[in-house]
Amino acid sequence: EQNNENEFIIYPNPANQVLHIKKADNNDFIIEIFDVNQRLVLSKQNQSTLNVVHLSNGIYFIVYSDLVTGKRIIKKWIIKR
Repeated sequence: EQNNENEFIIYPNPANQVLHIKKADNNDFIIEIFDVNQRLVLSKQNQSTLNVVHLSNGIYFIVYSDLVTGKRIIKKWIIKR
């Protein structure tokens, strides 16, 4: 899935074991994944591959934070096995 500015792509959705992030710039970034109860379940900095095998099936929210520009983008994500 892609945001409107074509700055980064996170895939696949739904995810099974791994999420991949591709971005157009080299800015430092943080990815945080929250469950539907707003609990932080994963936080990684500058990693383009995230292991999500430990997460249960369900809906999550991924927050992408660009550490250079301060931009934040939130996406809904599904874990399904």
